[in-house]
Amino acid sequence: MRWMPLAKKEFRGVVRYKATWLLVPFLLLWGYQPNYLAYDVLGSDITLVYLQHMTGPILVLGTLLLSYQTVLKERSSGSLKFPLGLPLTRTDVLLGKIAGRTAGVGAVVLVADLLMAGIGLYQYGLFSPLGFVGMVVLSLVFVGVIVSIATAISTVFDRTITATAGTFLLYLPLFVLWDNFLVAEIRTRLLPVSNEQGGGTETQLSGNQETMFYLIDRFEPMGNFQVVTNWILDAGNASTGAVSALASTNPEQAVFGGGDIVATAFDSVPFVLHEGFSVVWLVLWAVVPFAISWVTFTRGDVL
Repeated sequence: MRWMPLAKKEFRGVVRYKATWLLVPFLLLWGYQPNYLAYDVLGSDITLVYLQHMTGPILVLGTLLLSYQTVLKERSSGSLKFPLGLPLTRTDVLLGKIAGRTAGVGAVVLVADLLMAGIGLYQYGLFSPLGFVGMVVLSLVFVGVIVSIATAISTVFDRTITATAGTFLLYLPLFVLWDNFLVAEIRTRLLPVSNEQGGGTETQLSGNQETMFYLIDRFEPMGNFQVVTNWILDAGNASTGAVSALASTNPEQAVFGGGDIVATAFDSVPFVLHEGFSVVWLVLWAVVPFAISWVTFTRGDVL
């Protein structure tokens, strides 16, 4: 692969940047969230829940900030002409940059995962090795998705200030507000809850409406990552974290809050809401931004 030397250069640039490694303690602090319900149900596999927690908003923001100037910075400084002067196509340059950035941030995530595994092994004992491998692989795939999104930002915008604004305008609604506000607002409007004083009855969603709600609920990359990792943990088909999913399947644990479990809404789960379909969505979240980057980067003047 002709783009490998460029990918190695990008990788070295990421891992040699000292600020990159600040992600490790932040990920560990964010990920380590002991929970009685998760431990009662999963036992030592609660360590895998910590790995799921780590692949959250902090990792997304860190990856975006480390990657959103991948092309833009070199284009602004004029140094982009050097890789373009090599016997590489523009597609090779783009692939090299995405692969190198993904490997660099992935190395940080892998170190954090191994440290968390050590903490969990010491505190709870041996967890599922296959589950651990699956969680790590999915975390690295998720990093690749975010790098692909950040690279699209880097190629679409031609000024640092607009790229920075675009990054946060994407980050806030897609990774912060989606579950905490937007989806909750959609559910409230689709399914108004009656109150005892006002009377009335609860409006039931039709099958198509329910399917649409769950598709919206898991539209963004984080939701699909949660679905697939919950599948590994056998926590339930939900786009929320494992703890919320487990709370929904253990009603006596209402104190923990709950998430929307697909199996509780359908007699037969639609194909598009199967956990395996979320893998397809994750792939699309990597491919579509790459396609945008490719069209922008390979057509016209990029210098």
